[in-house]
Amino acid sequence: MNQDPSQVLTPSEPPRPGTGPQSAKTADTSLDTIRQRIHDCLVAYLKREGHPDVDRIGYDRPFTSLGIDFPGIATIREALEKELGGELSLDALFQFGTIDKLAIHVGPITDWLAERIGRLANIPRTEVDTRRPFLDYGLRSATAMALLKDLGEWLGRPLPATLTYDHPNIQALAGYLTRAFGDRARVVQSPTSTSTAQKAAPDDAIAIIGMGCRFPKAKNPDEFWELLKNGVDAITEVPPSRWKPVDLTVPWGGFVDEVDQFDPGFFGISAREAETMDPQQRLLLEVGWEALEDAGIAVPSLAGSQTGVFVGIWQHDYHYHLPSEDQNLFFETGTAYSVNPARLAYSWDLRGPCKAIDTACSSSLVALHDACRSLRQGECDLVLAGGVNLILHPGVTQRFFASRMLSPDGRCKTFDAEADGYVRSEGCGILVLKRREDALRDGDRILALIRGSAVNHDGRTNGLVAPNGPAQQAVVRQALANAGVKPREISYIEAHGTGTPLGDPIEFNALKEVLMPGRAPGEICHIGSVKTNIGHLESSAGVAGVIKVVLALAQGEIPPHINLKEFNPHIPIADTFFSVPRKPTPWPNECKLAGVSSFGISGTNAHVVLEEAPSVGWNEREARNSTRKVGIHRKNERKLAGVSSFGISGTNAHVVLEEAPSVGWNEREARNSTRKAGIHHQ
Repeated sequence: MNQDPSQVLTPSEPPRPGTGPQSAKTADTSLDTIRQRIHDCLVAYLKREGHPDVDRIGYDRPFTSLGIDFPGIATIREALEKELGGELSLDALFQFGTIDKLAIHVGPITDWLAERIGRLANIPRTEVDTRRPFLDYGLRSATAMALLKDLGEWLGRPLPATLTYDHPNIQALAGYLTRAFGDRARVVQSPTSTSTAQKAAPDDAIAIIGMGCRFPKAKNPDEFWELLKNGVDAITEVPPSRWKPVDLTVPWGGFVDEVDQFDPGFFGISAREAETMDPQQRLLLEVGWEALEDAGIAVPSLAGSQTGVFVGIWQHDYHYHLPSEDQNLFFETGTAYSVNPARLAYSWDLRGPCKAIDTACSSSLVALHDACRSLRQGECDLVLAGGVNLILHPGVTQRFFASRMLSPDGRCKTFDAEADGYVRSEGCGILVLKRREDALRDGDRILALIRGSAVNHDGRTNGLVAPNGPAQQAVVRQALANAGVKPREISYIEAHGTGTPLGDPIEFNALKEVLMPGRAPGEICHIGSVKTNIGHLESSAGVAGVIKVVLALAQGEIPPHINLKEFNPHIPIADTFFSVPRKPTPWPNECKLAGVSSFGISGTNAHVVLEEAPSVGWNEREARNSTRKVGIHRKNERKLAGVSSFGISGTNAHVVLEEAPSVGWNEREARNSTRKAGIHHQ
């Protein structure tokens, strides 16, 4: 629908931003013109008040810095009402205290949005706060789509379905529309700019020198790669050993085998204490050990060293399985979040920083970000970083299913038109990190480099758990700037990709805004999500994505993205140079750079930039003949037999197995307690 901007518009006909019904004096209502008129009123007032040299006021300068008293504000308000041809409250001059903010506030698009929201909420337009989230006024998906449809018809251009989430209040949406469609509107610098970013120095990268993992249908990185490259769907029904079938939930998930089995004697833990230990602690001990083995590091050699432990963790279901009577101190240490990383630091006498990090779904990637900072700041010389998540009780699943967050058919359909929720999953991933120059000096096998990372928060959005597209753009931009990488250099993105009908388009469009500008037709950026294979590991999701990308970098191949038949109609894939691989795809030979995103339900976002391992040119024969001594506890034959499958065989080093020194426990008791510390099922 087209209409002369000078005509009076009814509330159902939104004015073009920067135009609308005004007096003849203000017929030109482009944002630049409104800004200039506000500016001229302020300058005129200041000149009258004894400041004849004032000719220019910055559009982003706070009014409070101009030294204007309350009577002066009232005088300026009267002048602005005459100049702009409408009423203006004193509160507005304080709430929108710069020329930029006030210009957007008084623009006609703001009035139209406020009236429409007022009608929706059944309140007068004067009671609508343009800074409150749309959600507070009852704007849900259907009403938001209707609002955007009307706006899009008037503007002659369809608007993204995610717009009210990306700009979650009237002030933010009006500002965006005015900047995007206003007549010759000056683009105001976004608060999400990367002006504070510091380019990473060439030697500032962090080396990944070892990995360990337990994921659904994958007990180690080698099995995980086989799963990925073959496009395996690892989602299954809930194992009978977890809980009996319950109503009002989904019977699907991604589960790790044998979480009820553990060898406490191997780690010097009594059977009594092990019974009260959250299996997440047990899993961290096992996977942490395996990651160090993969790095060619003997755990006893780290005693007393400045080695840090950073673990992302969110839920702890194990307390549901512990008896309510006859509790002791072990019950507290067995279920406390802080003890999860501390269990590794205590058991192996590690003296660096030790942190449990809970930002919900982004926990493990935030842990990785903090670990890299700790290394760069010299707080530690080696770091174990990652996350853990186990699903031991149906409670959270029931609550999330009731909130329609989970896919009823147990399939994560990231980017698909039939995406209907995520799939809960579990697992543990640990990375061993060193400063790049230290790893090269020590002759470590480098699996990949972490070039840079960033963390931010959504701020106030359209609801506590609603995603924020501009914040996602900001965290990716910041990570790229910190890494010293241009957006067009990224050739693969491991998306958060939870498989929700709104979350996927918000993330895709945010990535499009950051990565597509300036990209030539042949500069394809592949995009995928490991959640289609193994579900959403929640607090361990970020590290799962990193391990996937590290494996893909090493193999020179991008694994297929599964469960995609037809793109979500709100994902404009055809308008971009993004490509979703449906089969194993060779990674181009040029410098391989990738990004990994992880966004928490808490609003905390993280992004990490990875690069393929450097070519170090060492003598491979010499490396193969080098000898490393690895301490192995001899009491558990099953553990000994499995050593080669957990990484030592892949280190290109000859391994001498030395019996670890006796630590004085009762051997018979150790044998009898082996793998007996289980979950108490109800």
